[in-house]
Amino acid sequence: MTVARSVAILAWSVAFGVVAALVLDGHEYTTIPYDVYTGAARHWREHAPLYDLTNVDGFQYLPQAAWVFAPFELLGTPVGGVLWRLVSWAAFAHGIWRLAHHLVPDRAGQCFLLSTALAITPALGSLGAGQSNLLLGALILQSTADLIERRYWRCTALIGLGLAAKPLMIVPVLLIAALYRPMRWRVPLAVGALLLMPFFVDDAPYVSTEYRDFLAKSRLTAHPKRLFEDADGLMTTFGWTLRYDSFLRVRVAAAIATLGLGALARHRLREPQATLHVAALAVTYLMLFNPRTQSNSYLMPTAFAALLVASHVLDRHRIAALATLVVVLSWYGNSHRLGWPEFWLKPLGCAMFGVLLLWRIARPNRYPICIQEDERSL
Repeated sequence: MTVARSVAILAWSVAFGVVAALVLDGHEYTTIPYDVYTGAARHWREHAPLYDLTNVDGFQYLPQAAWVFAPFELLGTPVGGVLWRLVSWAAFAHGIWRLAHHLVPDRAGQCFLLSTALAITPALGSLGAGQSNLLLGALILQSTADLIERRYWRCTALIGLGLAAKPLMIVPVLLIAALYRPMRWRVPLAVGALLLMPFFVDDAPYVSTEYRDFLAKSRLTAHPKRLFEDADGLMTTFGWTLRYDSFLRVRVAAAIATLGLGALARHRLREPQATLHVAALAVTYLMLFNPRTQSNSYLMPTAFAALLVASHVLDRHRIAALATLVVVLSWYGNSHRLGWPEFWLKPLGCAMFGVLLLWRIARPNRYPICIQEDERSL
């Protein structure tokens, strides 16, 4: 193990240790989202309603998410909360390591350390709150590495787990199914198995009721009636307000553009850059067009942008590294703490990241890649 990799692992470990101490001490901020998840697990076990249909907050995931959190809920507080955070945190850090190894096989430790230095701070908010954003980000990173390594069945299992944990996984899932031929039949198989599984292990009327309530909750959260840190929040902050149907058309156009850019990335870039850019496009779309994008969600694009910054630095592409670094820094903290309006800085940075990805895909020879794919892993 290189010194750089050891230092990076130490940084992840120390950060987790501090947060774990806060959880064990009963720090109030660290319990609220996690309590929503464990409450759902308890309600499922008791056949109680999972969803509060009177507001946009509370549990809003597939009923299967209650299964994901059930082992941690059974362990109780605070042990379950600490273990839940450890699993998500370790998977997230390991996902960054795997991709760093693919990007720069000969200097993977340095790439991992540089990526850690940029990615760890935006992830701390979700770690402290115990949010499932951290697990979702980890599963996207891990499934991206599996695609690069052509481990399609493991990728299928991970995206199925991601859908169970959080429905937002549907964006990378659909992109993967459209762009990777071996996944075109595996994805429907995984989704079908995921949706049918509850009927084989639990009471069918109860499962049907919870599915119905999930759809009702999804319709409710699609119109949150308050601003979040997404494209709508960005535009509204600068006085450009669109009606819901108009913004829906923007979402559809952006989805088509994301698919087109993903296909272009697979055509013009070599692995591992191609799949890395596909995943980065997916999380960029997620941040901008999920109607409830919260500040802590930006740990997902930060991880991919941090990897690109590290690879550019090691490959001595200073301008590209600096431009991407500016984007990463826009995802640190909250703009209102600087006395600025809310809801615009992070989505603006995400839009800039999308432009950088477009530039990289459109002009692949602009940055000759001395970072080679690791043929042994394919």
